[in-house]
Amino acid sequence: MMLHPPSPGRPPPTPAKQKVIETEPETPHAVVDGSHRDLELTASGVAAYTKYECSTSEVKFRDTLMFQTRAFSFPLKNVGPIPLAYKWTALDQNENGTRDAMEPKSDAGSSCSVGKEVSPFSVTPASGVILVGQETNFTVRFSPLDLVDMQCMFRCNVPHLDQSCRPLDLKVQGLSLMPYCHFELEENNYLTMRQAETRGGLETRTGPAIDSATRVIEFHSRGIGVKNHKEFSIINPTASGYEFNWTPENSSIALFKCLTPRGYIAGGKKHDVAFDFTPTTLDLVESFWTFSIPSLSISLPFLLVGQSVEPAVNMDRAYVNFRSMFVGTQSQETVYLLNDESIPYHFAFTEQSCQFDGHSAQVLVEPMAGIIQPKTKLPIQIRFTAAQEREYSFNLLCQVKRKLKPLVLNVKAQGYAINTAITCKGPDGKEVDLRLDKAAKRVIDFKQVHVNEKSLWELCVYNHGLYSFEYKWTLSEKCLQPGGDGGQVIMMSLKGSDLTLSITNGPSIARPDIVIALRGQGVEPLVEFSFMEYNFGYSFLYRLDTPLNNAVLTITNKDTKDVSINCLYANKQAVDVDFEPKLLTPGESCEALVVFKPRDAIKYCEEVPFEINGLLRKTVVIRGEGTQTKIELVNPAQRTVNFGALRVNQTATKKVKLVNRSPIPVVFSVSIVPSSSVPALQADGVFSVSPSGELTLPPTAIKEIEVTFSPKSRVTQFSEEVTLECQGFPQPLFIVTGSCQGLEITLDSDHVPFGAVVLKSQSERRVLMHNSGDIGARFHWDAEKFVPDFSITPVEGYISPGMEVTFDIIFHPMSINPDIRYERLACHIEDADPLLLTLSGMCIEQVPLKDVIHFFTSVRGKEMRQLTISNKTNSTWLLKPIIDGEYWSGPESISIPPNQNHHYELTYQPLVMTPEPTKHQGSIFFPLPDGSGLLYNLLGTAEPPKQAGSVQQEIPCKTHHTELLAVKNWLKRPQRFKVIREVTKPEKLDRSVLLDGMDYIDVPALSKREYKLKFYSFKECSISAKITFRNEQTGEYLFYIVQIKFVPSGVIGTIELKTQVRKSVSHMLTIDNPLPSPVTVTTAINVPDISLPATFILGAQSMGNCMFEFLPLRVGDSTGKLTLSSSELGVYQYELHLVATPPALERAVHFTTNLGGSHQQQCRFISYAKGRTEYACKIDSNDFHVEKSINVASAGSSGTEASIEVTFEPSHLGDTQAILTISSPTGGDYTIPLHGHCLVPKPQGPFVIKAGATANISFKNVFGQITQFNFSVDNSAFMLKANSESIKPRKTYNIAITYDTKQADPSTAKVGKLVVTSQGSARSSGGISWTYYLKGVPHS
Repeated sequence: MMLHPPSPGRPPPTPAKQKVIETEPETPHAVVDGSHRDLELTASGVAAYTKYECSTSEVKFRDTLMFQTRAFSFPLKNVGPIPLAYKWTALDQNENGTRDAMEPKSDAGSSCSVGKEVSPFSVTPASGVILVGQETNFTVRFSPLDLVDMQCMFRCNVPHLDQSCRPLDLKVQGLSLMPYCHFELEENNYLTMRQAETRGGLETRTGPAIDSATRVIEFHSRGIGVKNHKEFSIINPTASGYEFNWTPENSSIALFKCLTPRGYIAGGKKHDVAFDFTPTTLDLVESFWTFSIPSLSISLPFLLVGQSVEPAVNMDRAYVNFRSMFVGTQSQETVYLLNDESIPYHFAFTEQSCQFDGHSAQVLVEPMAGIIQPKTKLPIQIRFTAAQEREYSFNLLCQVKRKLKPLVLNVKAQGYAINTAITCKGPDGKEVDLRLDKAAKRVIDFKQVHVNEKSLWELCVYNHGLYSFEYKWTLSEKCLQPGGDGGQVIMMSLKGSDLTLSITNGPSIARPDIVIALRGQGVEPLVEFSFMEYNFGYSFLYRLDTPLNNAVLTITNKDTKDVSINCLYANKQAVDVDFEPKLLTPGESCEALVVFKPRDAIKYCEEVPFEINGLLRKTVVIRGEGTQTKIELVNPAQRTVNFGALRVNQTATKKVKLVNRSPIPVVFSVSIVPSSSVPALQADGVFSVSPSGELTLPPTAIKEIEVTFSPKSRVTQFSEEVTLECQGFPQPLFIVTGSCQGLEITLDSDHVPFGAVVLKSQSERRVLMHNSGDIGARFHWDAEKFVPDFSITPVEGYISPGMEVTFDIIFHPMSINPDIRYERLACHIEDADPLLLTLSGMCIEQVPLKDVIHFFTSVRGKEMRQLTISNKTNSTWLLKPIIDGEYWSGPESISIPPNQNHHYELTYQPLVMTPEPTKHQGSIFFPLPDGSGLLYNLLGTAEPPKQAGSVQQEIPCKTHHTELLAVKNWLKRPQRFKVIREVTKPEKLDRSVLLDGMDYIDVPALSKREYKLKFYSFKECSISAKITFRNEQTGEYLFYIVQIKFVPSGVIGTIELKTQVRKSVSHMLTIDNPLPSPVTVTTAINVPDISLPATFILGAQSMGNCMFEFLPLRVGDSTGKLTLSSSELGVYQYELHLVATPPALERAVHFTTNLGGSHQQQCRFISYAKGRTEYACKIDSNDFHVEKSINVASAGSSGTEASIEVTFEPSHLGDTQAILTISSPTGGDYTIPLHGHCLVPKPQGPFVIKAGATANISFKNVFGQITQFNFSVDNSAFMLKANSESIKPRKTYNIAITYDTKQADPSTAKVGKLVVTSQGSARSSGGISWTYYLKGVPHS
């Protein structure tokens, strides 16, 4: 086909669209190392042939006049699987025959033509693309320009057309007729519309009836008085010329004028004709005319129609509303004069329409007159100033040339003035008017307001005017805003601050600002602290049982409102604040006890914060310094003070100066407690210290202490400590030594009982005289007083210091006497008092001796024996037994009734032990009234003492405990016991256990004192100890057995942790080590989700931190115990409250494949399970497949990455969503979203089949139910064993295909296609097919 340029007068054909591909340049960029990532790009396509549906194959047009056009439309639908591209071409054409006729001319364009010249046939659109399932309408036009009888064949070229579809050919036929004349007039539908209006009763027209052959010439006038000119040509297509005439049918209508009422048109030529239309009204005007050719007797009716409309010159709006405006202010609006015509128009506003009410107000218009150009808009400025508070309305008139009526613009405005009033209401509820005149002073005084409280003033603004106004409140910059960092509060002062009310919608002259002065002061709550800083100064180091150094902080609410007080201080070892939160009413006070307990000789400074009303903080500073007690001798040489050797009743005084080296005064007392080993020193008045009682010694002051020694008897050389007692703790100050020389002559016994002596026999006893004094003396006995029953030798003599004299006393009774007693026998000592001696005995007849009675008991214990005495007489016996032996005792007398027996209880109570092989000896003699007697010999054995008591206690660890042990003195003189603390179990006492007490204890005669034994342990243990109180001089002792079990201290605190599963959270613990050496702490936890170091070290006398991490693997709440243990510090137990919330979803995994295919992806997750773990895998969709379980190795600190392969085998097209759940009782649950996208099946193959051979093509039923599938091939050379089969869900079926040998071509290969389609009710199986390409090859 050849394309030719269009003929003159015809529009050019529409150019065909071309596809343009341009490559967009890549944006400049830089590649970051290591940022590359491989992405899997899945591409799919469909290879198929195009198919169409079209029911039209031939178009035959009716006879058509030259210069006219007829059209026919038909659809074309794309029924194939791919877009259909088309292009129309003409195959041939044929011309013959002519036919005469005279009809108007019609033009038409062509998109597809045929022949060497322009074809009268065309098809549009000529080319394009029809999408799958869509259809396109095509139009065939017949536009003859000459006399033709023509037919044409158009073909629609479609690439890749399916072999089953025939090529689309369209046969077109048409015949044209030639008229006598042709008028080149525009087509219109005036007659059709006129007839419709007449039939519908919309309009009634008068005049002659209108012939259907009448041609219409329309005039459209813009405005009146305008001459409208129209020209057109008359063509004579014949070969002969003729004359023509134009004749009006109604000469009364002079609005139309023909400028060429007659003329001549040569053959094959044309002639121009012109008409003018000048309207005077806007009505529709019709004028009937006749065109005639006299020579041919042809006449044609014409109707000239004139329609006048106003020029399209208008305002863009009909009114301007300035609305409410302040009096005296000018407002401006812009309106536009629009000219939609193609010619310019003159306009002018009338001056009178701009005035109002006798020129009291005027609208200013700019410009007032001018010319508006065609197709433009002209801005008109409208300005107005309100002079009074009233409504204004103007109708502005704008005269536009050629318009019958002027344009009207309505302008409205409302003038108003500001008329306002302000009242304020304070906290007391009283309402006050604020004057608004310029001279008025407007003040709002908040007075004093507590920090964190509000004082409210309500301001009411009244608008007494006719219109609303907008206002705005602003504060001056001088107003300070409350704020601050770190919880501090900045006092707010409103001095110099103003509150301004501004009217925002009016000129400043009409809306003066109203300024209100603000006054007020933010103050703290009036809470008085008795002190804000307290300095304890120097304080002695804190020890147990010492008086506490404290201060009382009094807090008083001096305000008029309640205030809350809370102490935020955490007590420490050195400073302890005892305070409970309290709400203080006005005038109420409370106290906080501040205790200063320095542990080291350092300076202390602690800030004790108090919170008032939950916001304001007041800090009380506590200072102090620990110091040691330092009372020392001025002269260190006086560490030992020697009184020398004195005589009895001689007095000596020594002075010792003490100095206070401590920085603070020391209250102390000085005393001396003589040792019990020297009884003479314990007498009253022997020692005295002056001054006595408590003494106060200021720093660096010197105090003189006098120690007086005034012995009353001889005192051997002694050495005693003078002790200083301060804060309940004694300490040695200095030592005093000395002696007292004198006579000290004593008898070892002042009573010598001889017991029963048989008549005419004698008994001898020895009495020792001992001179423990420092000088010798003479002595002599009154020998005459010993006779007749006793005698003593030597009677006189001299005893030297330190010497002993043995006296032999013989009892030789002269007669039987049950009671022989010589009392107060004197031994005269030179320069000393005589010594007195008592002798007793009894003289009996000789009687047989009884057996020896043996006694066994522990020292200070008792053993009693009963001696049976029988009274066989008829009189009552009153017996006074005579006991010989220091440690035996019994009733002084007994009464035995006649003829009865009496049991006499003899008690053995030794006060000293009997070392082997010695025994205590004694006897008891019962003198009988008849002169006879009963004599018993006694032997006593005193064994070591039994325990004085036992103590068994269970004490919580880290708790101080004091046990009181009673120490009893069994002697008649004071005793000093040395305390021996012996731990029997364990063999070696751990340094974390404290067992302490005083080393000595003094007990007065025949009394008891309590000994304080102190225990403390950092850790759990059991100790057994023997506490012995031993008299170092006599060796006698008593002891206690103490068994202490230190039990766990219990839970120290509770730690709460909350986090998501597999999201760790940490916590820090702080442990204090008060020991002087580093310790190792071992941790233990019964929660597997807690990770913490097995051990950590605490430095000596320091605080250490232990951080642990909570990484839960399963959702839920749990509890546990965290134990920190140390061999030195014991066990610290913490209770754990753990909350594990559900985890977030894992990263989604996306799958894409074709229906019938599969796509494998690795789903990865991080396992934190300790130890090899088996995870169960489950998916909630049948389109995804995964192994039932996966084994994951033990995880490290950061977890172990594991992956499992998931296969996506879709059963329907589109998207599929599923959840993969990976769970383990120990490793927790993982939730991984799976997103699958299924595409249409892709063709597969080619499958090569040799001639005569059979191939099995594996096909799988991807649906979830039994489905019937049909098999078909498009080439008969390939034969199917079965054309259909029912396949079980997700099962594979082998389709057998044989390549027929008879149809095989030995030289070339044949191709074919196997199509599998589904039947049944599968959810997405409708319309889905699987394609397998086949290739048959020769057998060779």
